[in-house]
Amino acid sequence: MSEKQFDTSRKDQSNAKLCPSCGFPGKATDSKCLYCQTSMQSPASLPPGEWLKWYFARLQWKWKKKKYLKKAPDTLGKGITTLVGFALCIIGGFLLTLSITTSSFSNCIIALFFLLYGVFTLKSVLPKK
Repeated sequence: MSEKQFDTSRKDQSNAKLCPSCGFPGKATDSKCLYCQTSMQSPASLPPGEWLKWYFARLQWKWKKKKYLKKAPDTLGKGITTLVGFALCIIGGFLLTLSITTSSFSNCIIALFFLLYGVFTLKSVLPKK
């Protein structure tokens, strides 16, 4: 991506308008809000008492968006990662014992990589303190 394209995308973000009733962000060219279908007016063109309502609606929208982005933990993904970690540890342990019995240094290194990758995979699933 070139610098010129990056600058253009930044300009598009700065030209975004917020809906006066719900605070949903929209394009500068939109005439109606995509979320609540109300007219897109700038907060400066609102009557004196309405800008407060617009401000709190915008805060409410940001709070809802923040709450939505905090999803529940992905238990299926953690379960699959745990299984992969255990499988790598078991394969690494098996290959390590096999390489020690056959006195193969290169197989021992490969087995250690499997074992360490399995341990680090399991460590990534464990909760942080």
